[in-house]
Amino acid sequence: MIYYLYIVLLIYGFLRSLISNISILNSVKILNKKYKSAMSKSNSLLTRNYFILIPLLREQEVLPRLLNIFSKLNGDYKLIFITSKKEEFEHKNNRGTFKKDVVRKILKFNSLDGFLEASLGYFYEGYAKQVYERLQNIPDNQKEQFLLKMYNEKPLTQDILEVMLAKTPNDKVEILKYPKIKGVMAHQLNYACAYIRKKYSGQNNMICIYNADSVIQKNHLEILQNISGNTIQQSSLFLKNFQEPSGSLRKAFLKGNGMLQSRWTLAHEIPRIHSQRKSNILNFLELFHVVRHGLAIDLETLEKVGDFPTKFFNEDLPLGYMLRVNNEFVDIYPSLENADTPSTIKGVFTQYRTWFYGVAYYPKYYTYALKSFNLSPKYKIYAFFWATRGVLRSVQWLLTSFYWVFIFLYPILISDLKLFSIAFSSFLFYSLLSWVLTFRSIKKYPYLFPEQTNLELSVLDWLSVFPVYLTHSWGLILGFADVFKNVVIGTNIIKRKTER
Repeated sequence: MIYYLYIVLLIYGFLRSLISNISILNSVKILNKKYKSAMSKSNSLLTRNYFILIPLLREQEVLPRLLNIFSKLNGDYKLIFITSKKEEFEHKNNRGTFKKDVVRKILKFNSLDGFLEASLGYFYEGYAKQVYERLQNIPDNQKEQFLLKMYNEKPLTQDILEVMLAKTPNDKVEILKYPKIKGVMAHQLNYACAYIRKKYSGQNNMICIYNADSVIQKNHLEILQNISGNTIQQSSLFLKNFQEPSGSLRKAFLKGNGMLQSRWTLAHEIPRIHSQRKSNILNFLELFHVVRHGLAIDLETLEKVGDFPTKFFNEDLPLGYMLRVNNEFVDIYPSLENADTPSTIKGVFTQYRTWFYGVAYYPKYYTYALKSFNLSPKYKIYAFFWATRGVLRSVQWLLTSFYWVFIFLYPILISDLKLFSIAFSSFLFYSLLSWVLTFRSIKKYPYLFPEQTNLELSVLDWLSVFPVYLTHSWGLILGFADVFKNVVIGTNIIKRKTER
């Protein structure tokens, strides 16, 4: 019985791999066609006011690069950085924890990598490197006091941003400070949207949202002007901070996760957005989500669905669901932005843990939509179907590593070398081949995948497919445990930030 189940799962793996690999190639064709179309026309009928919103929380590490990129785009726009009083509060509130627990933990490490992992969330990476270098010259009996001093003197995000803008004033740039110590990124974004509606009322306002690690091209708004949709998604690669061939297992693992996420963009995200396009008569079959970073949305459309959802742990998946049940469609921006992947192993699993919150609550999105919107009978059925599909995909995602561990282990347990060879080939077809297709596509089409000319993969990078996929579910398991405790016994979920 187990043998036949195994064969069924093995065939399923091959079929899923085939579909994913075809989807990667198809996504490149879609992007290429969209890019040529956008570059060949000038949509002068659109009269949009563009506002680029970048919410910030402990983002000191990337501010110089961020300001340099987003303050120098072509066209007319406003760049609004949204800081938060929460950062000041947490810095003061965490001082005791840092003194009591973290300092001693940090001092146990004799390597920079260990120091970075242990100080994550208390020191940003560049500052942590400076602290580590200076720490080497501090007497042992003074090291604890030195670390406390450096924690107290750490500049916060708004401090650095204000100093930078004082040195190079720019009329395009504004700083908004979200005034509350509670709340998540959705609250920051809604605060900025309310500000724009009040100050620029009665105008055709479109917001473009990016993360602190995002990189876009100077002509971004010129291309966006030629896309007429009310909601437009720019997808991402996740390899910006790992362009060079990896020389250590740790860096190969981190870069491998960036390859996995980039592959997912081409194999799943872009095909799903393309499938729900208005011109597709079968678009009702596809649930789509929007991703906050890279999202451009008309403010009236956003207001129609109640702005960014604040009742849920993540804001982008429920927003996509609310747009879908309100018969809104998402168009594709034809080139990808270049984002970071986490620079620590702990950060990788924290990111997956947080992402799982988004896919785990589709039943809540469904009940919220029924209560909040006057849906037609047809769209009530669609809403249930899309929520069910979202739940099934979350289970599929959660079981990824378990699936491959079983596929590898079963032939070993029954001593079937031939079956193991087939299983091994299946894994390579699913993982390694998809990475090859992703890598070759990136190198072949630099205008679709900008800022990737220096991307190279070492032997260690290619071999990282094994630890990357076999550990992929760990962060998801942690997220599932958080959700389970929240649903069953009402334990509050603490949403962890992917620190830099």
